[in-house]
Amino acid sequence: MEQLLESTSFRVFAAVSAVLVIKMVCQAYLVGAIRGKKKRYTNPEDAKLFKGERGDTDDETVARISRGHRNSLENEPLFILLGLLWVLQGADTQAIQIYSYTFLGFRVLHGLTYGLKLQPWRTLSYTVASLCLIGMSVQILMGAFSH
Repeated sequence: MEQLLESTSFRVFAAVSAVLVIKMVCQAYLVGAIRGKKKRYTNPEDAKLFKGERGDTDDETVARISRGHRNSLENEPLFILLGLLWVLQGADTQAIQIYSYTFLGFRVLHGLTYGLKLQPWRTLSYTVASLCLIGMSVQILMGAFSH
């Protein structure tokens, strides 16, 4: 186990996973910060506590960032799960570095392009990151059936 934890493959995977978690948490805080700045809340207790207005729907900026955050919550935990399985299976160091850094870069790009309304870059960044997940899945399946 100690050898696994000290391996470059695990350390790269762990670092990228940590950055993805920080990114997701920052997206959540950004939603709250914008709601606070605009003094518009979807929950009545928040509106009361922070002396703001209550509304059933978010304004477009909050809604957009919330959708980007939801997209992160749907995709980035998949990377963490697949990466862990692959590392436990004995992932090739160079391969996991390529997949991990590519996934991270394109997920960060996806978050930025989502917030800035930049098409086709948002779709392109989503697609490349999704291809990384598919590639990692194929690597895991190949490893599982190679013995």
